[in-house]
Amino acid sequence: MPDRNPSKQDLQKDGSNPVGLTAKQALVLQAIETLTAFRQYPPTYAEIGEATKSHKQVVKNVVDRLCYVGLLTRNDNEARTLVRTERPYFVKTKKQESVA
Repeated sequence: MPDRNPSKQDLQKDGSNPVGLTAKQALVLQAIETLTAFRQYPPTYAEIGEATKSHKQVVKNVVDRLCYVGLLTRNDNEARTLVRTERPYFVKTKKQESVA
């Protein structure tokens, strides 16, 4: 196990960004994966915010969006329940579906 918590620089070294995600969404998703692997349990919004240098309300908004598009799941009203899913990275919007 590493000697310290992962830093923002550690999170950005990987450089992986799933298609269709903003830089902030990709950073938060990577922080969740890294912190979960490091601690063996999902992080809180405050811990994700500390790792990404973001306010926990910003983290909550990003996590809400990641849950909406199916990249994360969580149990409402329970702490430490964020889980990465293996769903597609890009979800068509209604506007895109009407064009197709």
